Amino acid sequence: MFMDLYFYGKEYEYGNDAIFFWTTHSARDVAGPAHRQYLWEIYHENNLANNKMTLFGRTINLKNIKVPFCNVAALFDHIVEFPTALSTPYLIGTPPEDQVTIKINGGHVRGVVNPSLYPLLEGFIRRYSGLKNRPM
Repeated sequence: MFMDLYFYGKEYEYGNDAIFFWTTHSARDVAGPAHRQYLWEIYHENNLANNKMTLFGRTINLKNIKVPFCNVAALFDHIVEFPTALSTPYLIGTPPEDQVTIKINGGHVRGVVNPSLYPLLEGFIRRYSGLKNRPM
């Protein structure tokens, strides 16, 4: 569908709906054992937030993240619940002046695939991406 729309100009009834595209064409499949380990490590044991998760033999420490950080917290997110999303900036090492938290009305996917969010994200990206007066 994506190729048809963008390369051949063919449109479908729901062809321009990002949510439809996500649910029908997403590459979110993960092998069973990897998915099990991911869920156990991150959700059950909370190892990522507690700096106990390892990857390729190295412990991941979120305080080592010191890049500008844009946190999107969706009010009706059933996967990353709103209070949890609001606490994320406290887990990383980015200074508060380089962090932005955007509170958005939506769920896990619609919170991010949300046209009202795009100008806010654009402002964040422009703030941290070099030249300020680039044409769009």
